[in-house]
Amino acid sequence: MKREFFKMKSIKDRVSEILLDISAVMVAPEEGPYFEYSAKPLQGQTYADCRVIISHDDEKEEIAQLMKRKLVINEQYDVVLGSTTAGMSPAENLSRVLGNETHYYYVRTDEKAYGLGQRIEGDKELLKEIAKEKECLDIIIAEDLINSGRSCKIVWNAFKEWCEDKNIKLRTKKITCIVSYGNKGFDEWVNQEGFEFKPLVYLPYIFKFGEKNNMISEKQYELAIEFLKDQARWREERGLPTKPY
Repeated sequence: MKREFFKMKSIKDRVSEILLDISAVMVAPEEGPYFEYSAKPLQGQTYADCRVIISHDDEKEEIAQLMKRKLVINEQYDVVLGSTTAGMSPAENLSRVLGNETHYYYVRTDEKAYGLGQRIEGDKELLKEIAKEKECLDIIIAEDLINSGRSCKIVWNAFKEWCEDKNIKLRTKKITCIVSYGNKGFDEWVNQEGFEFKPLVYLPYIFKFGEKNNMISEKQYELAIEFLKDQARWREERGLPTKPY
């Protein structure tokens, strides 16, 4: 029987519950070993592995519907962009639930080293047709998790460059993700580039929800919040690198 979406819970509560239920959010032991991040050589006390969701069909569908609910207020989007590889699943699922007029594309970190050497994957002739008819494109970048926003910035810079080369105007620009760390540097970049940012939940809230509902221990909650409150200071105190390469 299909789960009834959104019943009795806020979006942030339901997403927190899903991620804790499937063990997608973790806290390292107090003395380590700590989690290594994609922005090497950074390490941290907490880790959110949203890729776990791809193996849970009901939860994957629910997350996509919650993203739609968070984003859409009588608006139509032309493009949902995802990053390789973690952003591909949430972007494709969101594009699907938004309907047939919304099209999914993903952006590689670098041009493919074989075949057509593409960096933006999808039917770009279709994009040109839509842009010609509307005289603009309305886009969403969908990610699984955003901390520094490195992959999101890669997606945007590559797509913006392609659009500028084709004289395509970008109108509505939104970013969504399942989990945000609440990184101030990323928030500044979002404002600078003119995006509207719509995460489903902030990571500190997940730990607050988990402790309140006995899904994590009080000690785990304290360790997580101490780290998230000031990541640079936390790393400095442990003699760990504070900046990515």
